[in-house]
Amino acid sequence: MPDYYEQPAYLKEIETTTVTQTPETYNPTPEVSTTTTTEIKTPRKIPVTLLIAVGIILFLVLIFLLLRGTATPTTTPSTQKVTLQWWGVFLDPSVVKPLIDEYQAANPNVTIQYANRFPEGDYDTAAGIYKTELNRVLKLNDPVGIPDIFMVENTWAGDYESFVKSSTSYDFDSYKSIFYPAIVNDFTAAASKSVYGVPLWIDDLAIIYNKDMLKEVAVSEPPADWVGFESLAKSLTKRQSGSIVQAGFSAGSGANVTYAPEIFNLLMSQNGVQIINDQGLPTFGSDTDSVTALQSYKDYLNNTTGTWNNDFKVDAASFLERKLAMMVTTSYKYREIKAFNESYQLGIDIGVSQIPQLQGQAQPIMNWADYWGAMVSTARPNATASWTFLKWLTDPAQLRKLNKNEGDFNKQFSFLYPRLDMAQDFQNDSNLKIFNASLPFAQSWKMYKGADVKKEFIKLIDQSGVSQSSIVSTQTAIQSLINNKGKL
Repeated sequence: MPDYYEQPAYLKEIETTTVTQTPETYNPTPEVSTTTTTEIKTPRKIPVTLLIAVGIILFLVLIFLLLRGTATPTTTPSTQKVTLQWWGVFLDPSVVKPLIDEYQAANPNVTIQYANRFPEGDYDTAAGIYKTELNRVLKLNDPVGIPDIFMVENTWAGDYESFVKSSTSYDFDSYKSIFYPAIVNDFTAAASKSVYGVPLWIDDLAIIYNKDMLKEVAVSEPPADWVGFESLAKSLTKRQSGSIVQAGFSAGSGANVTYAPEIFNLLMSQNGVQIINDQGLPTFGSDTDSVTALQSYKDYLNNTTGTWNNDFKVDAASFLERKLAMMVTTSYKYREIKAFNESYQLGIDIGVSQIPQLQGQAQPIMNWADYWGAMVSTARPNATASWTFLKWLTDPAQLRKLNKNEGDFNKQFSFLYPRLDMAQDFQNDSNLKIFNASLPFAQSWKMYKGADVKKEFIKLIDQSGVSQSSIVSTQTAIQSLINNKGKL
């Protein structure tokens, strides 16, 4: 079987302990070295009070020695032998190895075993396989099979809070000041001020477009508002005998649009829909603006005026086949498209622009977050060591090294940093600056059963027609999923 299916070999940990004791208030008189001489004396009667005093002293010394011998041993973190098993995703072991080697050199008592556990194949299938296996080992509660550190998609994170150890390295307030708001939303519990996970990267949405197709209609880049964008998408759409042969924009469908649920959620937010309430319960079904958002999305699939249909391959494939002018994507998916374009010398001149905004929305820029984060298992005895390593790994110096390694491995640009204080790194990057600029405005909400919740949104999108009742039914289905949070 391929390496990414293999469970890292479990090495039994050997603990080295040192004994610590609480200093006693008793301070015996220092011993004095004396020379003993033998002298014959007439036996003298020892006073009873002296015998009692000596007895008390011997008793106290005995108690002191007993307490010293039974002092509770505490493990010294710097000498304890620790083996950390880390289930990663996407990152090849060769990308991670230099950092692991550096950490192990500085911490010789720590051994880190990394494996890329994300299977090959299409994303949804691979993510399902990964999640099923992770859930299996967590439910078994077998400390041999469970990894110390594992990765989860941000929309799953809340489902694992009862299976993970909150951070011993990041406190809630400092975490909020370091990471983007979407990360704080996904990987913390505000009520208890607990930090449950930390990402090595973050991602959001943007438009990629075929520059040559836009030049044909004398446009250099897509408009930043939905009204102008929709008009451009229609002008880029070409038909023959009533059928679309060149799609202007891939939207309106759930089946062949990669980020359909994310686009719909973003449209709801831009339309002012409160997706969940303060208690984290979905409320979008009761807002009539959710109908407006759904209708706006599905209009792109209109048979006569639309820009897309279900006969096309998935959006990324259609874009690479020059049958699609514009699509929504993450920087991660854009990197794959760009690499394919270059590897097969397709010659597509690709541009990147901001996801369109809606005039009058609550804030000038809104976007949607899509990424993975690392969590630490409670079933293993190494939570503190795991969090110490993750804290080190998510410091700027290490993230930059990891980013460079990933870029060198893929011969492409790498990932976006999850830290607010690293935003300046990509301000002028031709590939990432658009994605990077929107990160402070990227949103998310705790779906818990994210993969299943997205399926419910796809079912809603692919229903014929648009109605408030269908949206309410979707909300009810999603509420049922959330009611089972933590049940893997």
